Amino acid sequence: MSSREEFEAWYRKDVCSWSNLSIDSDGEYFGQMARTAWRAWQASRQALVIDLDDVDYSNGGLLDQGDVIRAIEAAGVRLKA
Repeated sequence: MSSREEFEAWYRKDVCSWSNLSIDSDGEYFGQMARTAWRAWQASRQALVIDLDDVDYSNGGLLDQGDVIRAIEAAGVRLKA
């Protein structure tokens, strides 16, 4: 599912279930509330950074799964199993 699809599913579920979320030729939502929410959604995704500086690369350059999982969780991101 793309970020836009995730956004639209969230928007319809938690913000406005009846909105059709029409998009103009510039890829922007027609409705001001949807447009603002989409921009905030995009900004929140851009702000998400996973710091892998503390990950152990001594295993032939391969990342240790446990180290990566801890780095992801430390950034406040939930993992889906």
